Amino acid sequence: MKRWRDFTVLALALASPILLPPAHRPTLRILSTPMPFAYVAHLRTFILIWMAMLPPLLCTYVGWATLPCMVMIVILFLGLDSISGEIENPFGYDWNDLPLDKILGELVLDIQQVRGGRIGAEGGAGGE
Repeated sequence: MKRWRDFTVLALALASPILLPPAHRPTLRILSTPMPFAYVAHLRTFILIWMAMLPPLLCTYVGWATLPCMVMIVILFLGLDSISGEIENPFGYDWNDLPLDKILGELVLDIQQVRGGRIGAEGGAGGE
């Protein structure tokens, strides 16, 4: 596993000055493209209609347990809707976003180690 990681970091370090700018443009386009409003509205309308039609069907099978079942189903679907909104843009500084600063800091340290450069003051090795 360590050998594969070192090879990946070395390949990235050698190719990054050439490949990084063209590869960065599509990621910026993905980040700045919001979900289409029509898609979100259609999906939420479908979920609302489906949840409105479900209680009569459940009532014939589970009787008075329809209410607790519907509460659980509504919580589940509203939670999934909320999660999909968070997954749409995982970049930022909210508590549930990806820790990109930490990931990039580790990547910089790995590249510096592969290139033989110094790690820096926080790394504790190879500093001046």
